[in-house]
Amino acid sequence: MRPQLFGLGAAPLSLAGLMPRSVFRSEPEDPIAALLGAAASSAGRWVQQDLNVLHKGLE
Repeated sequence: MRPQLFGLGAAPLSLAGLMPRSVFRSEPEDPIAALLGAAASSAGRWVQQDLNVLHKGLE
C-alpha cells in the first residue's frame, strides 16, 4: 500500500511522483501553467511508453 496516495492536499501528488516538487514551492521559478503543462507532457510520455511495451508483449 502507498499511504501517500490516500492523503489529502498537494504533497501526496508530489510524493507519488505525479507532479514535480517545483509546482509546490511558495514562489515557483516558472509560471504554474508551464509547470503543469510539463508535468502532463511527461505523464503522457510515460503512458505512451507503457502502452508500447504492453502492445509488444501482446504480439
